[in-house]
Amino acid sequence: MQASPGITRPMTGFTLVELVTVIIVLGILSVAIGSRFFDRSGVDDVVTRDQILALARQVQMQAMQRTDSSSCHSLLVASHSVRVADANCALSAEDDLTVGAGSASLALTNGASAMALPATLVFNAMGQASRCNNGCRLEVQSAQSTALCIESQGYIHPC
Repeated sequence: MQASPGITRPMTGFTLVELVTVIIVLGILSVAIGSRFFDRSGVDDVVTRDQILALARQVQMQAMQRTDSSSCHSLLVASHSVRVADANCALSAEDDLTVGAGSASLALTNGASAMALPATLVFNAMGQASRCNNGCRLEVQSAQSTALCIESQGYIHPC
């Protein structure tokens, strides 16, 4: 049976504009309110790990490009910071070559054994880190722990 053309039914439901508006408003509210329930420590740990990762890759690349024996390409891993050594193997005084872990602490392991901090990782011309013969794991320990790995062949990646 077909409805006669003169009879119209009342429309029920929402229009597409109303649905999209409600979804946008709920999205804005969830972002504004959701941030109150999550603290920044997990995000800070990931950012610290990524900064250390970038610093380690930079030193590794410099070691592979400058292969003369007079250059020193090393990272000093302390309990709350990672620093780059200058060409004379002295610690750099520049703040942009230091990554601070803030309230987080750092732990360095070689295979299954923990390494005493501060520890120096020297990169050779092949990009391999000394003291990482079995692979190293640098962990940023806080509310949410994150880590980066330095493989024995020199590959540096988040793990």
